[in-house]
Amino acid sequence: MIDSAPGEGTEIRIRLPEASGGAAEEAEPDDRPLAGRGETILLVEDEPELRALTSEVVTSLGYRVIATPDGREALRRYREAADRVDLLLTDVVMPGGLGGFELARQVHALRADLPIVYMSGHTRSFDGAPQDILGPVLQKPCSVANLSRTLRRQLDRG
Repeated sequence: MIDSAPGEGTEIRIRLPEASGGAAEEAEPDDRPLAGRGETILLVEDEPELRALTSEVVTSLGYRVIATPDGREALRRYREAADRVDLLLTDVVMPGGLGGFELARQVHALRADLPIVYMSGHTRSFDGAPQDILGPVLQKPCSVANLSRTLRRQLDRG
């Protein structure tokens, strides 16, 4: 029904019949986590609780995890298992003199095609980031869906 009066505007009312056959199907949510395919993730996180939680989440997504507390240990573990590591997931700012960006530079020197995902709880800019191998930087905390999609995207990149 349409009502219109000069100077007062127009009002339109539409009556639609009720849908038959039950409730409409809900659209698939865009925030569903994407599963891993058994790939191995080298996880580097200096905070023990966060390392344990991230390891648990990444494992629950279908990945194998090698969890390390710092860049030096991660580099050592990478050298031992380079043929089995499919992605480096590293914190950016860590104690011990080998942060995430420098770790990525050293790993990149050993294997240039290894996908890298950085994580950071810091909001400052990362001026020292290696531009040629910079992967995505996830802001901590991030959702499981965001983490899963970032890991999958990096692993699937061409």
